[in-house]
Amino acid sequence: MKRIYIIVLLLSFCSVSGMAQQKDFFNELAEMKGVSSVYISKAMFQLMPDMDMDGLNLTPFIRKLETVRILSSENAESTVKMKKALRYIHPQNGYEELMRVTDDGKKMVIYWKQDKRTKNEFVLLSDEGKEYTAIVIVGNLTLEEIQKITQQN
Repeated sequence: MKRIYIIVLLLSFCSVSGMAQQKDFFNELAEMKGVSSVYISKAMFQLMPDMDMDGLNLTPFIRKLETVRILSSENAESTVKMKKALRYIHPQNGYEELMRVTDDGKKMVIYWKQDKRTKNEFVLLSDEGKEYTAIVIVGNLTLEEIQKITQQN
C-alpha cells in the first residue's frame, strides 16, 4: 500500500513539473538562435485604443485576451526543437482539434483547450517545411465570440 502512495505522489509531482515546463518552454524557445518571438501581455491589451475595423468593434474581444505568444522559425535546427517542444499540444492532453488544412506539403492545425477557470487557449501550428510557426492565444473568449468575429468579416 505504501508503494501505491509513493507512486501516486511521484506522478503528482511529474504532472506539476510538466505544467511548469509548458509555461517556460516559450521563453526557452524565444531565446534560441533562429527563432523570432512576440509576447503581448494583458496589460498591453488594456492600453490599446478602441479597435474598430470595417464596422466591427473588436475592443470587447481584445479586452478579454490574457496573452498572445508567437514563435516562428525558418532555421532547420530550431524548427526541429520547436516541433519537439510543442508535441504536448495534442488531443491526448486535452486539446481539441478545431481545424486542419493540408496543402502541397504545408500543414496548419488549430487546437482549443479550456481550463477550469473558463480561460480558453487557442493554438495555431503552421508547418511549411522549413518554416514553423506557433501562435498561442489565451483569454476568456468563447468559441461563440470567435465565431461572431469571423462571421462579421
